[in-house]
Amino acid sequence: MKKYQSWILLFFIFLIFYCVQNFGQTPKSTPKDSKKDRQDEMEVTKFADAFLESFIKTQDLKKISSSFFDKDFTNRFANSGDCMLLNDKIKNYSQEELYKTNTIFHNFVNLLTITIVRNFDKEKHKDSDSDNLYLKFLPLKILSKIKKSKWLKNIILEDGEEPKDHNEIQEFIKEMSAISDEMRLYLAHHPIINSPNFQKLKKENFKYYPADFCEKDSCFGLPEKTPIFAVHELLMCLRIAKINGQLKVVQIYSVACES
Repeated sequence: MKKYQSWILLFFIFLIFYCVQNFGQTPKSTPKDSKKDRQDEMEVTKFADAFLESFIKTQDLKKISSSFFDKDFTNRFANSGDCMLLNDKIKNYSQEELYKTNTIFHNFVNLLTITIVRNFDKEKHKDSDSDNLYLKFLPLKILSKIKKSKWLKNIILEDGEEPKDHNEIQEFIKEMSAISDEMRLYLAHHPIINSPNFQKLKKENFKYYPADFCEKDSCFGLPEKTPIFAVHELLMCLRIAKINGQLKVVQIYSVACES
């Protein structure tokens, strides 16, 4: 990954621990009924929390129950064009390849976040040490594998390379997948769901944003003026809409890549 990309990723992981209040965009228009707002927030937050718990349990977006997703989610997600992926080099990939690549990327960055959250110790960390999160709080086995990676070591050492062709991109994807498996193995022996760090994150991190009444491309193929909520869970920004009376995830972006 490019230097600015790895710094963005690190920056947003760092912000998670300090419960930043101002992620996301200001809605263009929101419902006026405050009682309805409160009902919406409770319903959407409960849905998003269930989604997060499902991700932590499965540790793979592909393994989360399809009941969470809108029927067109797979195609949208495949074409989301997240900034941390090599957009100019994968634009000719098939829908299936794009979906697989995007899924592996999101799994990797969110498992990385979970693993660091699991080990984070405020007493060992200072504001000025934000560049040492990986060195301090990743297990040594995982840290060692990232350092040995031709591309992923850029996250920590900033001297990694960017894949230049199809074969190198496939190796890059394999590295993300392999290190994700290492993190899953670690988390199997060091569960996060009941850890104090995780509970503190859920309690203090502001993550719900009132509905935007969508316009044109922001509607994800839904009718214009559909209320679409944004909820941030780890490094995922979930776009959620009520479709046929049921909440569904219609898109997922990486928070680090949001404009």
